[in-house]
Amino acid sequence: MNLYPLSKEALLCNNGFMNNLGKPTSPEDAISASPLAADDDLHAWQVAKLAERRKRADEGHFSSAETVRAVIRKFIPNG
Repeated sequence: MNLYPLSKEALLCNNGFMNNLGKPTSPEDAISASPLAADDDLHAWQVAKLAERRKRADEGHFSSAETVRAVIRKFIPNG
């Protein structure tokens, strides 16, 4: 039974790429700013969510002691 269907040459990093099966990444693709767009969206969402939660805390909305205990028990069974 062949556990490695690819040739050894295809698995080696002998040409500066992870393998020689796919199209190499161009320098333009490697330095493209497009992958950062998702990071920017995530950061904006995190900032908005933190502001919303801070506002609720300032208004006096907190979790009850029983809710906190339930969350702790979820992750720490003997907690």
